[in-house]
Amino acid sequence: MPGRASCRRPTTQTETVLKNQLILPTVNDAPEYAGCALPAGSARWKPVDKFSISLNDLWRVMKLLVHPARHFLLRRVMLHENTRQLCRRHPNLAYKYLVDYASKALSTEQRRVLLMEHYCFVQTHFVASFIGAISEGQVCLWQLPIEGRYLTIDLDFPASMHTEGDLRLTLKMDGLEVYRLIFIIGNGAALGVNATHAILITCVQGLQALTELRAATALCDDVHPSHLLISALSGLAQAVGVHTLVGIRNTGNCTTTPALTSSAYRLSKKALR
Repeated sequence: MPGRASCRRPTTQTETVLKNQLILPTVNDAPEYAGCALPAGSARWKPVDKFSISLNDLWRVMKLLVHPARHFLLRRVMLHENTRQLCRRHPNLAYKYLVDYASKALSTEQRRVLLMEHYCFVQTHFVASFIGAISEGQVCLWQLPIEGRYLTIDLDFPASMHTEGDLRLTLKMDGLEVYRLIFIIGNGAALGVNATHAILITCVQGLQALTELRAATALCDDVHPSHLLISALSGLAQAVGVHTLVGIRNTGNCTTTPALTSSAYRLSKKALR
């Protein structure tokens, strides 16, 4: 069926949508943190609201006091004109590296660099309206009507769970969220890989009962929803020129023990056709 053939191409469609709408036409290989200078006349940083830190994380706060210059670098990045509105909406955004952000396998300094590098990358590779578009709504990267159902993959900012990451891909079936993937575009060295930039996948999670997951899988010619999301992420990575993916094992998220891996994801070949 024609619909089923196109259902296995989120990589190409995602890359095309991003390049046509959201990626800057010319991306300079700028030095680290270029373009992230503090804007003239920018508003003062707002205090953190409703943000508590446990005793177990108190030592991380002490690092902020011992190394204020490092936090100031991050503050400069977050007050860039492209991200300033997002920080006003989420005032604890620049402080989340002090608690459980991304993975327990990372040190506080690695998390700070990861957070700073992500937003520097977004500011230098995406159009100015990108952050506003993903934080105030969703950007549809892939869509497919098939057998009376409608599948989409949307990109947005995970506002309710942004300590896990800063970008989210969600597979939806008739508007119902079926599967999500949360990730960060960070510095390769901070993640222990030999690459200038790498994508850290922090969450791949089903959101519906097994019946709905099986229905979505059947519509896609037995390609699992998680593989479709990885395929879409591959298209995004190709669009922005990132060639390395790093994942967290089930034991390495922010609620369990640390573990990072850069092993290849076992992706169904059907999802990349």
